[in-house]
Amino acid sequence: MDEAQSATSHVLYRAGAAGRVRAARAAGVYIYDTAGRRYLDGSSGPLASNLGHSVPEIIAAIEAQLHRMTFAHGSMFGTDIQERAAALAASFAPPELTHVFFVSGGSEAAETAIKLARQYWVDAARPGKYKIISNARAIMERPWARSPSPGSPPGGRRTCLSFIRFRRSPKCTAGAVPSGSRTATAT
Repeated sequence: MDEAQSATSHVLYRAGAAGRVRAARAAGVYIYDTAGRRYLDGSSGPLASNLGHSVPEIIAAIEAQLHRMTFAHGSMFGTDIQERAAALAASFAPPELTHVFFVSGGSEAAETAIKLARQYWVDAARPGKYKIISNARAIMERPWARSPSPGSPPGGRRTCLSFIRFRRSPKCTAGAVPSGSRTATAT
């Protein structure tokens, strides 16, 4: 991190600013810091761009979409691009899975999957099936547990989830490793 800027930064970083690498640009599968060092963006999950960086075809598609429409909330609108994306996703799924519920990221996907599973058991008249097993410090443990499940009618039955942690799996953290480095650490 550029220490001269850290004292004046207005960003509240997730894990503190000390030692944070300042990303300057990215291309393909690499991120480059302000000193020109190259990092393989392969950490998976929320830390990686799975499609790569600065891919011309993706930039062109995003730009074209931005000229048509930047946002239409799914609670009020459907779009042609959404329908095409859902049809494509459904074509890869088993025949009995014919619908797609779009979310903005991993934590919302986990939340939605848990809420759908819970709603299934409530609708199946088995409300006693409510336990969710999660790993230590799971990002899914949020106060959304009393919100309605996707597809529930307005004013419909609300579900309540209970997180039961029987055994916690160990925490595993992968960090950024400069390209060419032969060692990496995980805790």
